Amino acid sequence: MTKSSLSLIHELRVSRRSIELVACACTFALFTPAHLRAQEPDAAAEAAVTATARTLAIEGVKLAQSERCPEAIEKLERAEKLHHAAIVLTRLGECYIRTGRLLAGVESLRAVLREALPANPSPALHQAYVDAQAGLEATVPKLARLTVHVEGPPPGSSLQLTVDGRHLPQEVLDAAQPCDPTEHVVQVSADGYLAATRSIHLSEAEEQTVVMTLTAAPPAVPREPAPALTVLSVPPSHSSEPKLPLLATTSERPSTSHWPAYVAIGLGAAGLGVGVGFGIAAMNNKASLDERCPDGACPAGSSALIDTGRTNALVSTVGYAVAGGGAVLGLLLYWLAGPAKPEDSQRRVRADRHGVSLAF
Repeated sequence: MTKSSLSLIHELRVSRRSIELVACACTFALFTPAHLRAQEPDAAAEAAVTATARTLAIEGVKLAQSERCPEAIEKLERAEKLHHAAIVLTRLGECYIRTGRLLAGVESLRAVLREALPANPSPALHQAYVDAQAGLEATVPKLARLTVHVEGPPPGSSLQLTVDGRHLPQEVLDAAQPCDPTEHVVQVSADGYLAATRSIHLSEAEEQTVVMTLTAAPPAVPREPAPALTVLSVPPSHSSEPKLPLLATTSERPSTSHWPAYVAIGLGAAGLGVGVGFGIAAMNNKASLDERCPDGACPAGSSALIDTGRTNALVSTVGYAVAGGGAVLGLLLYWLAGPAKPEDSQRRVRADRHGVSLAF
């Protein structure tokens, strides 16, 4: 292919893109009502919306022509919501298909073809219809189909169906649903049954049926009713004496037990006994060593007596330490517990003159 041919092809592509952008702008201008184009004060807001849609459409078409569909989709969707145009919807459907959203792309292209082509369409508008038809023919065979069948609930039960988080009417059950060839999450639920969830992966043009089995939910355990409170009524007194008001007392704070203090003091007493006993034994060992070793030189065989004396002295020291710690701890616990309280910290108030006895 010669350089002149390549240059001609490039010029034709650029020319087609320019014509399409101009046609897109003209479409918005032609379909804008005359009273809006006149910029009447009460229609200024609608005119601004139409102008914004035109700007978004031109930017989106440019991005789509540059194969930057993820960016183009956002602008084309906004433009289509603000003002419908067949060229915009065609490019939006093509971008849906390029990004893997085949079903959304097919429905967009079908919406374009459902509209009647004007009597004298512009070349760009005519090309949009041609592209929409070609896109449909190439994409529809790639759509996957998913059939959901539910078992468990009796016929006529009210079922809730969601696919990929979108709620679908119950009537789509047992019917092939066109969908994108990708991963799908199906969830079905019904009153009185546990919900069921399945993940399904579909490839291009694959048809698959998923059976969702619902299991009856276990019966709810009834709660036991709270015990009824019995209200005792006091018969009215017919005496002419003035009635005495019932006295209400608050419960006293329960007395703190002194047992921890007694235990600590007992432990200290036991330590004192151990210290005294082993101290006497250690002193006897020392006296025996003094007799055997008058000048500090002990004969052979005295090592056992020396070890015994050291052990007795160590145990005696530990015993005295436990005795001192127990005594201090016991006195501290006794002081913290405070004075002794009555065993029954509740009071009984009687109104004997009225024959009423209330315990608090």
